[in-house]
Amino acid sequence: MPGGGVTTEGNGVSTCVDPGAPAPSLNQNPDLVVSGFTPIGPAVILTGAGPYPHGIDVVLGYTADSVPKGFEHQVVILAKRGAALAHAALVSNIAVEPSYGKVHFHTTGVAIYQPAIRTGGKKSITRHYTFRGMAGPSMGGLGASINFWLHPDRYDAIGVLGADVPADLT
Repeated sequence: MPGGGVTTEGNGVSTCVDPGAPAPSLNQNPDLVVSGFTPIGPAVILTGAGPYPHGIDVVLGYTADSVPKGFEHQVVILAKRGAALAHAALVSNIAVEPSYGKVHFHTTGVAIYQPAIRTGGKKSITRHYTFRGMAGPSMGGLGASINFWLHPDRYDAIGVLGADVPADLT
């Protein structure tokens, strides 16, 4: 973002925030331990006071050899915020660049982040699409969202159009 706060750390790790927002600090952190996931890059702690009204764009490095060609879509981001347990985070816009060994994603705040792949995730997965989706504007979007999260096995996609989703539903 033009004029936004940018932080860069040695191993190709960087962040970008809104103009006027203070750039978060970056430091190495011990690996996160999450059952069922294998780290593929270093853990990095982002610290800062914010506010980050539009979130933080993050770039993390990873060992490209640890993800077989064609399996980049299985890369996830592990996160640990405050005293909460480390977990596979729901971050948006994950993009993997194997030729550069970088993972890009967007997050809402500071935490410890680390790229990972599901343990044993180096196998091909066959997805079975049902071609079912759900969408709704305003309150209908909120209802679609709740229905989707209660029954994720029934839908391939969801569209939430302009709903003001409460923080406890995200």
